[in-house]
Parts: sequence; C-alpha cells; structure tokens
Amino acid sequence: VNVLFEIQDSRLWGDEPRADANAANSSALTGTDVLQANIFTNNLLNADIEARLGRQKFNIGNQRLWSTLEWTVQSRTWDGVRAQRSFGTDFHLQAFTLLVNELSRFKDDEWVFGASLRWTPQFLPRNELELLVLYDFRDDEANSNQFAEVATISLRYNGFFGLNEDDSL
Repeated sequence: VNVLFEIQDSRLWGDEPRADANAANSSALTGTDVLQANIFTNNLLNADIEARLGRQKFNIGNQRLWSTLEWTVQSRTWDGVRAQRSFGTDFHLQAFTLLVNELSRFKDDEWVFGASLRWTPQFLPRNELELLVLYDFRDDEANSNQFAEVATISLRYNGFFGLNEDDSL
C-alpha cells in the first residue's frame, strides 16, 4: 500500500501576503490546495488489480469526456474510488465512483459511477477501442427536491494509420 500527497499552488508570483501580515487580513494561501491525497496499491488481493482511494486525477476518453485540464493553471481532481485490471496486453477494465460536485450536505452531492473496457490490439500498434458506461446521479433536496439521472454509453476509437512504419503517409 502506498500513499500519495500532492499540494498545488496556483498563486501569481509576488502575490503572496507579506511575512508580517496578519492572516485575518491577508489572502493567506487562497491559491494553495491539496491536489491529490490518496492511498493506492498495484496488486489488490494479489490479483493484479490497481486500486486508488481518495482525491485523485482522472481522465476518460482520451481527455475528451473527462479531464484534469492540465493545460490550465489549476489541475482538477476528484474524490473517489477507482480500480483497474489489465488482461494480458490487449484488454484493460476499469471501474470507478467519483464525487463530481460537492454541495452543502452529503445527500445533495453529485456522484458519477462508471466502467470502461479498453482494447489495444497487438496487430494495430498505437490504436485502441474503448467502451464506456457512465451513470451520473444527483438528489438535491436543497433545491426543491430536484432529482437528476444521466446515463451515457460511449464507444470511442483512437489511433493512427499510415503507410510507413512511423505512421506517416
């Protein structure tokens, strides 16, 4: 079992409060937050299952459906549980539960449950096919008992084709 703890600081350089400033009157560390804090293992139950519990970075669908937005100043992370296992070199199975939108009370929070199966065939290097199922659930008692469910099924292909060995035409 391993532990990952990562801090993110996205303040502008020189924007920090003075050393002698009173914390009550300054910005304190408003640009600083915990980016990742989780425990993980690469061999859960001696079954080659990679598992992660806690705040973590997460990408789905080649970052088109779900992304940490690494090209922005602040990276995004979510609290949740994720488990994945590879079967040989071709198939990769992943299941997850993530807290998407943390509201005022636990019952008002928005959760996403999902699973994906990725196929990376050996005869087509640098190509993959992914089947993804997502279920987004929100029961918001604070806002007139709004209840929302969204299910998504996605089949995504990502890859390269070319006439030459380096995929060029």
